[in-house]
Amino acid sequence: MAHILASDIGGTGSRFAHFLFDGRELTLLATTRLSTADYRDGRELFEDLASGDFSLAPSEADMVVLAVAGFVGKDMKARITSRGWEIDGAALASMISGEVLVINDLVAQAWATRSPLAATMRIVLPGMSRPDSIEAVIASGTGLGKAFIVPEGRGGLLVLPSEGGHGAFPVASAEELDFVRFLCDRVGERGKEADFIVSGRGLPHLQVYLYGEELNERQVVAALERSPRTVEWMARFLGRVCRDTALDTLALGGVTLAGGVVGRFPAFADHRAFRESFRHSATMADLLASIPVRLLADEASGLWGAARAGMERLKEGG
Repeated sequence: MAHILASDIGGTGSRFAHFLFDGRELTLLATTRLSTADYRDGRELFEDLASGDFSLAPSEADMVVLAVAGFVGKDMKARITSRGWEIDGAALASMISGEVLVINDLVAQAWATRSPLAATMRIVLPGMSRPDSIEAVIASGTGLGKAFIVPEGRGGLLVLPSEGGHGAFPVASAEELDFVRFLCDRVGERGKEADFIVSGRGLPHLQVYLYGEELNERQVVAALERSPRTVEWMARFLGRVCRDTALDTLALGGVTLAGGVVGRFPAFADHRAFRESFRHSATMADLLASIPVRLLADEASGLWGAARAGMERLKEGG
């Protein structure tokens, strides 16, 4: 029996879960959540977790998996992009007896598609998934993230991280260009990135541009029922990002949507603007129509994915 401490450390909130791995499957025993904004760095966050009454302290775990919303280097250091502080996996490893694994949060979302949560995924757009092909996982949360599942040819899988969310947003009209200019006036050069547009942090800016309402992200989500243009624009943006990613990687295995934004408001994925934007192409419309799009909306997906990644590492070592 191995005890896995899985974490999903985001720009807004950090979730932790205690899993038991019996050599064959995972069992979720307990979860807790801390506000990332309440801490100055990752060390302080884990010290608070260790001093609390959670069922599994980091020092007691056989495996600690940190799924982090930021770039993860080979030195096991990761910077929380939207928070500006660092997670040092090597420093944590020196404090505990178990193994430490640091992965990008979208790698965890990708592994979640191979967890029991796969049974909860629903089809957004039908298609024909090719099991021997690449799958893309795209999550819109505080920011925008991507990862890719690649068959390695011997029955196993490679899960590849990406920082593609920080690429330039593909503007498709003069009105959209006006919005990007408006956003850059408000936040600077980052306003050109898809990460700052097709995400929770982009919603308030879109709402004020379209409706003149200065609302925070939570208030915008509450106002979406009466803000059809905001819903349509975000659905169109999300569909375009998914389409371009599917074409970039030839993701014939399908596209899986995840993350807090589409999880809390699945109408973005169900909107006709998403469908039209995803399948829009003068040359590749037939190919795009064959690619299925799925939605993984469970808020615990990052934890299950982190635990699954930890399980794979334990199996390798066993």
